[in-house]
Amino acid sequence: MQFSRQLSVFPLALLLWALTGAGLAALFASAGSPNSLGLLAAGLAVGLIGLTMLPWKTVAPIEEYTDASSGSAEVPSLACTVLFLLILTGPPRLRFRDPMASIRGDIDAVVVFHMVVWVLGGAWALYELWRYRSWLHAPMRLWLPQKLGILLLLCLGLSAFVSQAPLLTLFKVYQMGVMLLLGFFFVRRYGPQACLQRLFWGYTVLLIGAGILALCTPDVAFEVMQSGKLRLRVDQITLGVGQVAAFAIILLLTIAPQLPRMLYLFLLTLDVAILVASLTRSAYLCLFAFLALALVTRAQGAAPRRLAYLSLAAIPLLLVTGLLPRIILSLVREPETLGTLTGRIGLWAYLADVTLRESPWIGLGYYSASRVYGPQYHPSFGTAHSAFVEVLVGGGLLSLGLFALLWSVLLLFATSLLLRTTDRHAFAACCLLVSVFVVSQVGEGIDSGPAGFTFWSLAAILPRLHSRRLFDRPRNRA
Repeated sequence: MQFSRQLSVFPLALLLWALTGAGLAALFASAGSPNSLGLLAAGLAVGLIGLTMLPWKTVAPIEEYTDASSGSAEVPSLACTVLFLLILTGPPRLRFRDPMASIRGDIDAVVVFHMVVWVLGGAWALYELWRYRSWLHAPMRLWLPQKLGILLLLCLGLSAFVSQAPLLTLFKVYQMGVMLLLGFFFVRRYGPQACLQRLFWGYTVLLIGAGILALCTPDVAFEVMQSGKLRLRVDQITLGVGQVAAFAIILLLTIAPQLPRMLYLFLLTLDVAILVASLTRSAYLCLFAFLALALVTRAQGAAPRRLAYLSLAAIPLLLVTGLLPRIILSLVREPETLGTLTGRIGLWAYLADVTLRESPWIGLGYYSASRVYGPQYHPSFGTAHSAFVEVLVGGGLLSLGLFALLWSVLLLFATSLLLRTTDRHAFAACCLLVSVFVVSQVGEGIDSGPAGFTFWSLAAILPRLHSRRLFDRPRNRA
């Protein structure tokens, strides 16, 4: 069956306008902020970008991104796409916020906007569940990662009884539940390819917003480090912008839509520029793992493998010329802190000691505990800076065990796919999983944001791809 319709970029433009409206509402609510003018300019610029995107034609045929081969040829609606991208992007914070404000329960216009988005996400998940039960009259069959994810959320929810901010803990658990169900139903209804494509455009929207903010208000977007280097840090748009750039590069090189060549080069240049400007070491590790997998696997697509070969060929030349040490020093921020991971090792030891001493089995309250005990170790630490430590501190040993088991299952799915298939979408999903695993060691948790939503989406994408490969194999041999 041929599909002649093409995916319009109108949903992306609508999303950009929605984010602009939210930014203006937040600015009106905090008119006294010294950065209001810069954020206003960034919001208007993002809106103009959305307007210029309206006349563009389709970026790729629908069959490139829908799982037609497994019977899922339905195209996501406009509302579903916008909601997907809003959940993926966080939504953006659009302002600086005191880490303790969540513990105190402070509410402003941006918080209200976030709550509305997440309530809509939960409503969509409940609608899909009702739709499934009413049409098929059969119990919902979850894949193994979803079953483990639900058990993990139940254990994390128990920590609300000992949390210093129980409503905050329950809300973060609710957010993960929404992402788990949204990813599961989206992949089940529209296919893994459609989900990967929207992940790519969600990363792209965030990076365009980060680039505009850096150009309009460099004093807000860049911070001066102790070494004198400038580092791009746009927490108003997204946390870990360098990691988002790494995710976007992986998808751009593996499942790139049929974009005009100039637009493709522009997006690749934007992604690389933000990656370098962010000075994010974990993002470099993501790309290193991506290139390594491109060398040792038989995945379709020549671009990743050619880039890997080019990188290998460039290393001896850079060593001979003496440029390699200079490049490393310019790209890696504060090399002297690598031994302690910028103080994270001491923080993790302190948080683990507090948890094992006070509440080892159910933790001290997911998301809230690290914001209470982290500053006690050092005022600059407002989170656990590790998804695994965040789960340990918040949910105790029970949650950590389930979290480790969930990761083990997903990595086994990825290993099986890499060994059994050359499909480029499977390769892209496996590379994203490895990247999220790297990021989760030293970065944000899995409760929200691009890394968190990518994790829960992959928890649905990988088993779906795995089951499809096993189903297609006998038919291909015949």
